[in-house]
Formats: sequence, C-alpha cells, structure tokens
Amino acid sequence: MTTLSKFYTPRQVASLLGLSQLTIYKWIDEGKLKAYKVNQRWMIEQKDVENLVYGKGGSQK
Repeated sequence: MTTLSKFYTPRQVASLLGLSQLTIYKWIDEGKLKAYKVNQRWMIEQKDVENLVYGKGGSQK
C-alpha cells in the first residue's frame, strides 16, 4: 500500500514551530531543512520537519 506524504508551506512550518518565516527560509537556504520547489513555491515534507525537530539532521535541498 502506498501512502502519500504530507507537505507544508514555509508559513505552515513556521506556525507549527513557533518561528518566523524568515527563519524557515534561512534554514532552507543553509540546507538545514530540506524543501522542494513546486510551481514556484517551496514545499516541505512532514518527515523533514520531524527530522529537524527530533534531531536527525537536515539534508541538502
């Protein structure tokens, strides 16, 4: 069975983590938070947010 991943916008991630959007974009630029460009919008997979929060490290974009 295939499961679909949940994706968030930087605004949603910022809200979830209690941070500013600028911090999220900075982390994307630094490679601390993996993100995908979809139709000119950054999208962040739920597992990548969890990896960041639970200390499993970021990966390159």
